[in-house]
Amino acid sequence: MSPSVSYLRRPEPATAEALAPVALRLQGVERSFGDTPVLSNLDLEIKEGEVVAIIGRSGCGKSTLLRLLAGLDQADGGTLSWRGAPLSQRIREIRLMFQEPRLLPWKRVLDNAALGVDRQLARAALAEVGLGEREKDWPSQLSGGQRSRVSLARALAHSPQLLLLDEPLGALDALTRSSMHRLIERLWRQHGFTLVLVTHDVSEAVTLADRVILLDHGRIDLDLKIELPRPRSPTDPRLVAYEAALLERLTGEERDSADAGTDASITSIEPASIAI
Repeated sequence: MSPSVSYLRRPEPATAEALAPVALRLQGVERSFGDTPVLSNLDLEIKEGEVVAIIGRSGCGKSTLLRLLAGLDQADGGTLSWRGAPLSQRIREIRLMFQEPRLLPWKRVLDNAALGVDRQLARAALAEVGLGEREKDWPSQLSGGQRSRVSLARALAHSPQLLLLDEPLGALDALTRSSMHRLIERLWRQHGFTLVLVTHDVSEAVTLADRVILLDHGRIDLDLKIELPRPRSPTDPRLVAYEAALLERLTGEERDSADAGTDASITSIEPASIAI
């Protein structure tokens, strides 16, 4: 029997989160490559300042969805809007942090962070991620975690209102990844941007997100609200319960694609209760 999240209390409807307006809206979004559908009639709403993690098996459409949100690809059908306008009209408010840091080896740290923005903005962003004293270094002098911080600073320097993360921490060791989680959460609190994260790491999704979206065959198979206070501890039994329930859903028997997306509410996970 899978672990339960049923003991968790829902927040009162008058909370700031509940009253936040919808910032990102996708309606009937379709994307295919050749004859292969990747996203199928996808509907999604994300509120202002919300943190949403997108998980799913390889090939489920996660990265394709993120590329659409970043303006790097175009949908075959449906609409994408950001703050009430077509997403394409407000693309300057959106920044994507890639899976790899993508630093230019012939440019120093400050110049990498300052691509497309004033150097003073880049310098301030480097200070925010703890690299203010490394601005004159070359990328080759940095650790993997530090290179990820430069990539994050480059995105922050543009003052994004919607920050997209495409598995940027996957190559980091566990301790560095945990440190990056704390940094990302601190920056989110300070700046108030909306955050959409694509990850293969269920623990990362539950640690960072207000909601976890499970994609399957290009449709939303599950939309799970993570009702835990922040900061979250990896040893919290409630967090472990969410992880176990999501992993069970991910690793369960694969269903026929015609059935995918028909049960996309929080009630579709029904684990048994845990005593705390």
